Amino acid sequence: MVPWPRGEAEVCKTFYNGSNPFGTSNTFMAKKNLLIFYWIIFLGLFGICFMPWAYYADIQSTFTGFYTYENIYGKPALLLLTTTFLNGILLFSSALTVRYVSLGSGSIFFAYGIRTFYLYSSCHNGICPSVKIALWLMMIAVMGLFTLSLFGKVKQKKSTI
Repeated sequence: MVPWPRGEAEVCKTFYNGSNPFGTSNTFMAKKNLLIFYWIIFLGLFGICFMPWAYYADIQSTFTGFYTYENIYGKPALLLLTTTFLNGILLFSSALTVRYVSLGSGSIFFAYGIRTFYLYSSCHNGICPSVKIALWLMMIAVMGLFTLSLFGKVKQKKSTI
């Protein structure tokens, strides 16, 4: 090790006793990255719910997550956004049992997304809708949240028994 000629290292060591002043905590960075990924999914899904999901030529109507003709498909965007928000709260909890509930709700959310995709894109009475890009984006957002629920890391506390 080469000593510094003017003693700057000694001054630096009086303020900080370590080699990296920024820290390299993997758990903090991983949790921060998960949080950023979650907010991208939530805000993206919020915007996607207002975009056109499918066009039905027989009734000349465009369906979104909040609008369907005579409310025949309901409003899946309400459930998708509510579940995403609640899953985000559960996802960043440190309790292990809550994380399992988050995994379960993420699985239900994923199944509901597949059901919604099938409902909006399937043919009914020989009439097939024109599927828009927002329906595919909704499926990507649903898969992203499920992935977050599946691979989110939780540290278990060591038992003192």
